[in-house]
Amino acid sequence: MTQPPLTQAIAQLERSLGVMPFARTKRSVQLTPQGWALLPQAQALLQQAKAVVLDARALAAGESGRLRLAGLAAQQSCPSALSGFCQRAQCHPC
Repeated sequence: MTQPPLTQAIAQLERSLGVMPFARTKRSVQLTPQGWALLPQAQALLQQAKAVVLDARALAAGESGRLRLAGLAAQQSCPSALSGFCQRAQCHPC
């Protein structure tokens, strides 16, 4: 009989880490002292992963990115042509 996917994933995580972050029984799962020690870093990684997803969605929607202008014409027309863009994007002044 094979283990459920979640159990397999936890076992793989434990092998990768070299520690047992969870104490599991048939009825409960609790953090071990090693798990508690790793918890702040795990939470930070989850927050970073969420931020990456939000950033990728913003890029895909055209709400984020980098716009570069160069040359004398860009310097002269930037304030009038891009003032609305700069306000919405909260970018540095042109």
